[in-house]
Amino acid sequence: MHRQRRSSRSHTVVYGSEGDDSSAHYPSLKVGIAGAGAIAFGTASLLSSFGHDASIWSPSGAGTSELVDEEGTSQIQSTGAIEQIVNVRVAHSPNDLVRSNDNVLVLALPVNGHKSVMEQLAPEIVQFIMDQQLTPAKPTNPMMHVII
Repeated sequence: MHRQRRSSRSHTVVYGSEGDDSSAHYPSLKVGIAGAGAIAFGTASLLSSFGHDASIWSPSGAGTSELVDEEGTSQIQSTGAIEQIVNVRVAHSPNDLVRSNDNVLVLALPVNGHKSVMEQLAPEIVQFIMDQQLTPAKPTNPMMHVII
């Protein structure tokens, strides 16, 4: 039987079998997802089930316009293999998506959308990395991981 432990205070996620001392400890990550369709929402739900925090950006704005309620809360409900209601952050621009995560971006788009979205994200990623390199007092990894 697998176990999963999430802790919002320590930001640690534990995976492994009960009684297995070889469980790996992984930090909880803020992950940016470019896209707001079924794949993006499924990815956000899966990431959340492993203790990570997802931010979704819709390049057209249409996919996230109805996610935010009157109180500013954004939730998606997943059904099927993962049954849960997930809190997500909504990024309102490419800059917001790049700067509101832990240097991990996922492209969850149709293949014909990759070029136009990367044209919007690339300048923001480059600026983010340059800003990180120019801030020596802030120990961060000046790298962005983009998962396609």
